[in-house]
Amino acid sequence: MKICSVCETNNALYKCPACKTPYCSIECCKNHKLNKCETSIADDKNNNSTDESLEKKFEYNFPTEDTVPLDKLELLRSNDDVKQCLANPHVRDIIKEILTSPDQMTAIGNAIREPIFDELVGACLRLVEKKE
Repeated sequence: MKICSVCETNNALYKCPACKTPYCSIECCKNHKLNKCETSIADDKNNNSTDESLEKKFEYNFPTEDTVPLDKLELLRSNDDVKQCLANPHVRDIIKEILTSPDQMTAIGNAIREPIFDELVGACLRLVEKKE
């Protein structure tokens, strides 16, 4: 079990929803939010993310030759085609259904039959595919 990152004495039973820092109690949660929450600090800097900060936040545990580099994943955030697809409430409902399904592979198989979801998948793949 992890130790509370705030008081560093008790077992951590909870995680900060913003930065995932483990803490043990409401008191430690409040202290963390007041003093140490990395997300609060990042928000104060107007969310200026760099490649370095992305790599610190997320690292692949077992990268393979098919692993998509973080810089390509970042392209998804600002791509107009992806944004346009995600603006459609039906697409968002499909994504929610996939995420909450007990059988996500079947849910993805069903979703890809929907033309609007297939359009989103195509837009994403065009951005992240390897170009050789």
